[in-house]
Amino acid sequence: LRASFVDNVGSWGASATPVQWADAQALLDLSGPRRHWIGRAKGYSKTRDVAAVSLAALLTQFPPGATGFAAASDADQAALLRQSIGEFVANTPALAAHVTVDARRVSVKSGAELIILAADSAGSHGLRPYWLTVDELANWPDVPRHREFFDSLWAGLPKVRDSRGVVITTAGSPSHFAHRIFETAQLEPAWRVSDVHGPPPWIDGAEVEAERRRLFPATFGRL
Repeated sequence: LRASFVDNVGSWGASATPVQWADAQALLDLSGPRRHWIGRAKGYSKTRDVAAVSLAALLTQFPPGATGFAAASDADQAALLRQSIGEFVANTPALAAHVTVDARRVSVKSGAELIILAADSAGSHGLRPYWLTVDELANWPDVPRHREFFDSLWAGLPKVRDSRGVVITTAGSPSHFAHRIFETAQLEPAWRVSDVHGPPPWIDGAEVEAERRRLFPATFGRL
């Protein structure tokens, strides 16, 4: 299903790399790990992929009435998630009759829905996510409010049977709270870690080298 999604870039299935396919299949595999860490470089279609996979799960795997959440660091990043989902729905004719995209909510006829949250908004305690995606965690502000927002959201996953959670992010500082999550993910059998180094194959190599010259080595290596 996700292979047929089309947005302003084109068909997801036609442009996805083997890395993107493997991550998407792992996220939708009901028999595999249910906690995922996906690390990729800047520009490696992270938000677009989260949107496509979340939409596929909402249509085909969410139980009737189930609620999922897509969390981003702030309202602007959350808007990118919503925009990406909206583009898939608007450009894929088969979806129009089945999916409703509102400002902060994506719903289907079964009553299942995906709510888009910003970490700078109130209200993450008590939520019961069947599905949870966290976009660019290593770039969230490392402050108590954002740490608590993530921890309370993630702690809601065990409340729901067969729930799934995914963090998708560029690399961050070893001192950032996301590094603790990454270290946990590497050790826990309940997690799958996909940590891809290097730029996406569609970015021009000359532009990558120009960025290498522009940035401090540590920043270039992270991004």
